[in-house]
Amino acid sequence: MIPGIRAALKRIVKPDTLVHKVAERVQHGLWRYAPRYFDWKPNLSSIDLDITTRCNLTCHNCSRSVGVAPADESLSLGQLDRFFQQSRALGWRWRSIKLVGGEPTLHPQFGEILEFLATHHQANPECEVRLVTNGHGRRVRETLSSLPSWVTVKDSAKQANDHAFQSYNVAPIDVPKYQRADFRRGCFVTEYCGVALTKNGIYGCSPGAAVDRVFGFDVGLKSLEELSESAARRQFATLCRLCGHFKYNYGGALVTAQETSPSWREALERYEKARPVLTTY
Repeated sequence: MIPGIRAALKRIVKPDTLVHKVAERVQHGLWRYAPRYFDWKPNLSSIDLDITTRCNLTCHNCSRSVGVAPADESLSLGQLDRFFQQSRALGWRWRSIKLVGGEPTLHPQFGEILEFLATHHQANPECEVRLVTNGHGRRVRETLSSLPSWVTVKDSAKQANDHAFQSYNVAPIDVPKYQRADFRRGCFVTEYCGVALTKNGIYGCSPGAAVDRVFGFDVGLKSLEELSESAARRQFATLCRLCGHFKYNYGGALVTAQETSPSWREALERYEKARPVLTTY
């Protein structure tokens, strides 16, 4: 599909409408069965705010590696303030801002984060603000029940750790059929989910940021001014070769049991002994 047509449809079709849901199903089907024909483009108008690695579940094959590489890291209010200041200074009009984790409602200053977003939403009411939650546990449910109406919620309602996910911890470079792939291309996450902000910087996508957290390349961008398509693709060249989501481009199967390839096993052993120290945003 021509990228310009996709961009036009994104502007026209409103989230959470019947047309939007049908369009998502069709697009997911195309991604699943004909992904190699897509020209993935870094989505610079949508951003995942990875506000915390805290989680009350340890799902197998988690695309943030929360279970296999646990951490208690959170975006600070100062970092979020800096991000919104840079967005205003650069005139960066976000179409979508998502709060993700871990379990985002477990951020120790979740209420203050909503205040930041309320100010942004008042200035940019056309920007969708969405919370992506596992919906698990009393504390999370209570927080969800008190959200303001301008926050939409994507609730996966998880009750256990085994779900059908891509084998995130199986690195493409450990699978012969993918070793010569063009990793700068990214995958569907690149375009569908958008870029990401973590405490360690801005990335072309959230799963890529989680690769960096474990492997320690320290390639996160430290200012919004540095973000561009070429900068994101340079990150993909390093990170996508280790991210299991890349295999989706070639119809990689979903799994429920945890799967971990040699590159990840070695990195996780290093992580357990001494976690990488990355510079911060």
